[in-house]
Amino acid sequence: MAKAEAEHWMLTGERAGRPLPDVVVRRWSWFRRRARRSRRNYVTAEVVSVVAAAAVPVFATLRWDVALSAIAGAVVLIATTVRTVLGFHDDWVEYVRLRFDLEREATAFLYRIEPYDTEDTEAVRTLVIRNDDLAAASRSGWLNRRQQVAAAPPPREKTP
Repeated sequence: MAKAEAEHWMLTGERAGRPLPDVVVRRWSWFRRRARRSRRNYVTAEVVSVVAAAAVPVFATLRWDVALSAIAGAVVLIATTVRTVLGFHDDWVEYVRLRFDLEREATAFLYRIEPYDTEDTEAVRTLVIRNDDLAAASRSGWLNRRQQVAAAPPPREKTP
């Protein structure tokens, strides 16, 4: 576990001397890691696409082998397609949003804010249920996005 993660309040927060439920902390950690990975994948695909796109006119200006421009153009197409189809940006945004939603619930739990202003056992139960509901909504949204991408019609060919 990284030092910054070890110091995060989600890992050290306590209510009545007891830490946040393990299932809540594990789910939060999972979404935090996934957000980082999705961001890294998105940025990598974008950088590859931009660099390859910038290389096309450079290769053409230098009058290097035409194949280099064609390869650079293909790299742009592949990087853009991979980024779009795999939904790196959408996943990154969704994972970060869910991570912050989980943190908001944990904060309300730790400070006994409604609906966590009950006895500790009931508050833990409510936290776990709400945590599960947030994760289920996220899974449903992810599945819907993937189905929309799969159902999208292929691009139409332009006729001269």
